[in-house]
Amino acid sequence: GRELGAIIQELLQSDKEGLLAAFSQSIRRRELLWRVLRIVSDLSRFKPEALELLKAGKRLAPLLAHLKNNFSTPLSISQMSELANMSTSRFFAYFQTKMGCSPMEYSKRIRLNEAAAQFSLTDRLIKEVADDTGFANPFHLSREFKRRFGLSPKQYRAVNLVS
Repeated sequence: GRELGAIIQELLQSDKEGLLAAFSQSIRRRELLWRVLRIVSDLSRFKPEALELLKAGKRLAPLLAHLKNNFSTPLSISQMSELANMSTSRFFAYFQTKMGCSPMEYSKRIRLNEAAAQFSLTDRLIKEVADDTGFANPFHLSREFKRRFGLSPKQYRAVNLVS
């Protein structure tokens, strides 16, 4: 114990640049962050359906990843059920129950969210965005976009365009 005390004492005396104070401050910040996380964790309630959602997510993970990474290529229900490794009839009911919407609606949401991102971040033409996101034509994209976001693509871009 004396040896450790002597080393600590020497460190404190030789700390001319304030490195120990900065280190101490960093440790204190981390400790406070952990305490905040602990309080939030203690106050959070476990939802019984959370485990079921995790299981569904694992079962549907290959399909969901494919839809997200290949949003411009629409899939049929049979193709989706194949990716989920389920029969078509069982897949549709399972997806609807676990995800709260039909597989086609989920796919359309992904494509519309991508379109919204493109309208916010680029000045690309609606036709180009429609082509990129798998919509049949600009009119189809515009109709679905307005239904989902309450604004036409042009209005949405005017409000959200990031320069």
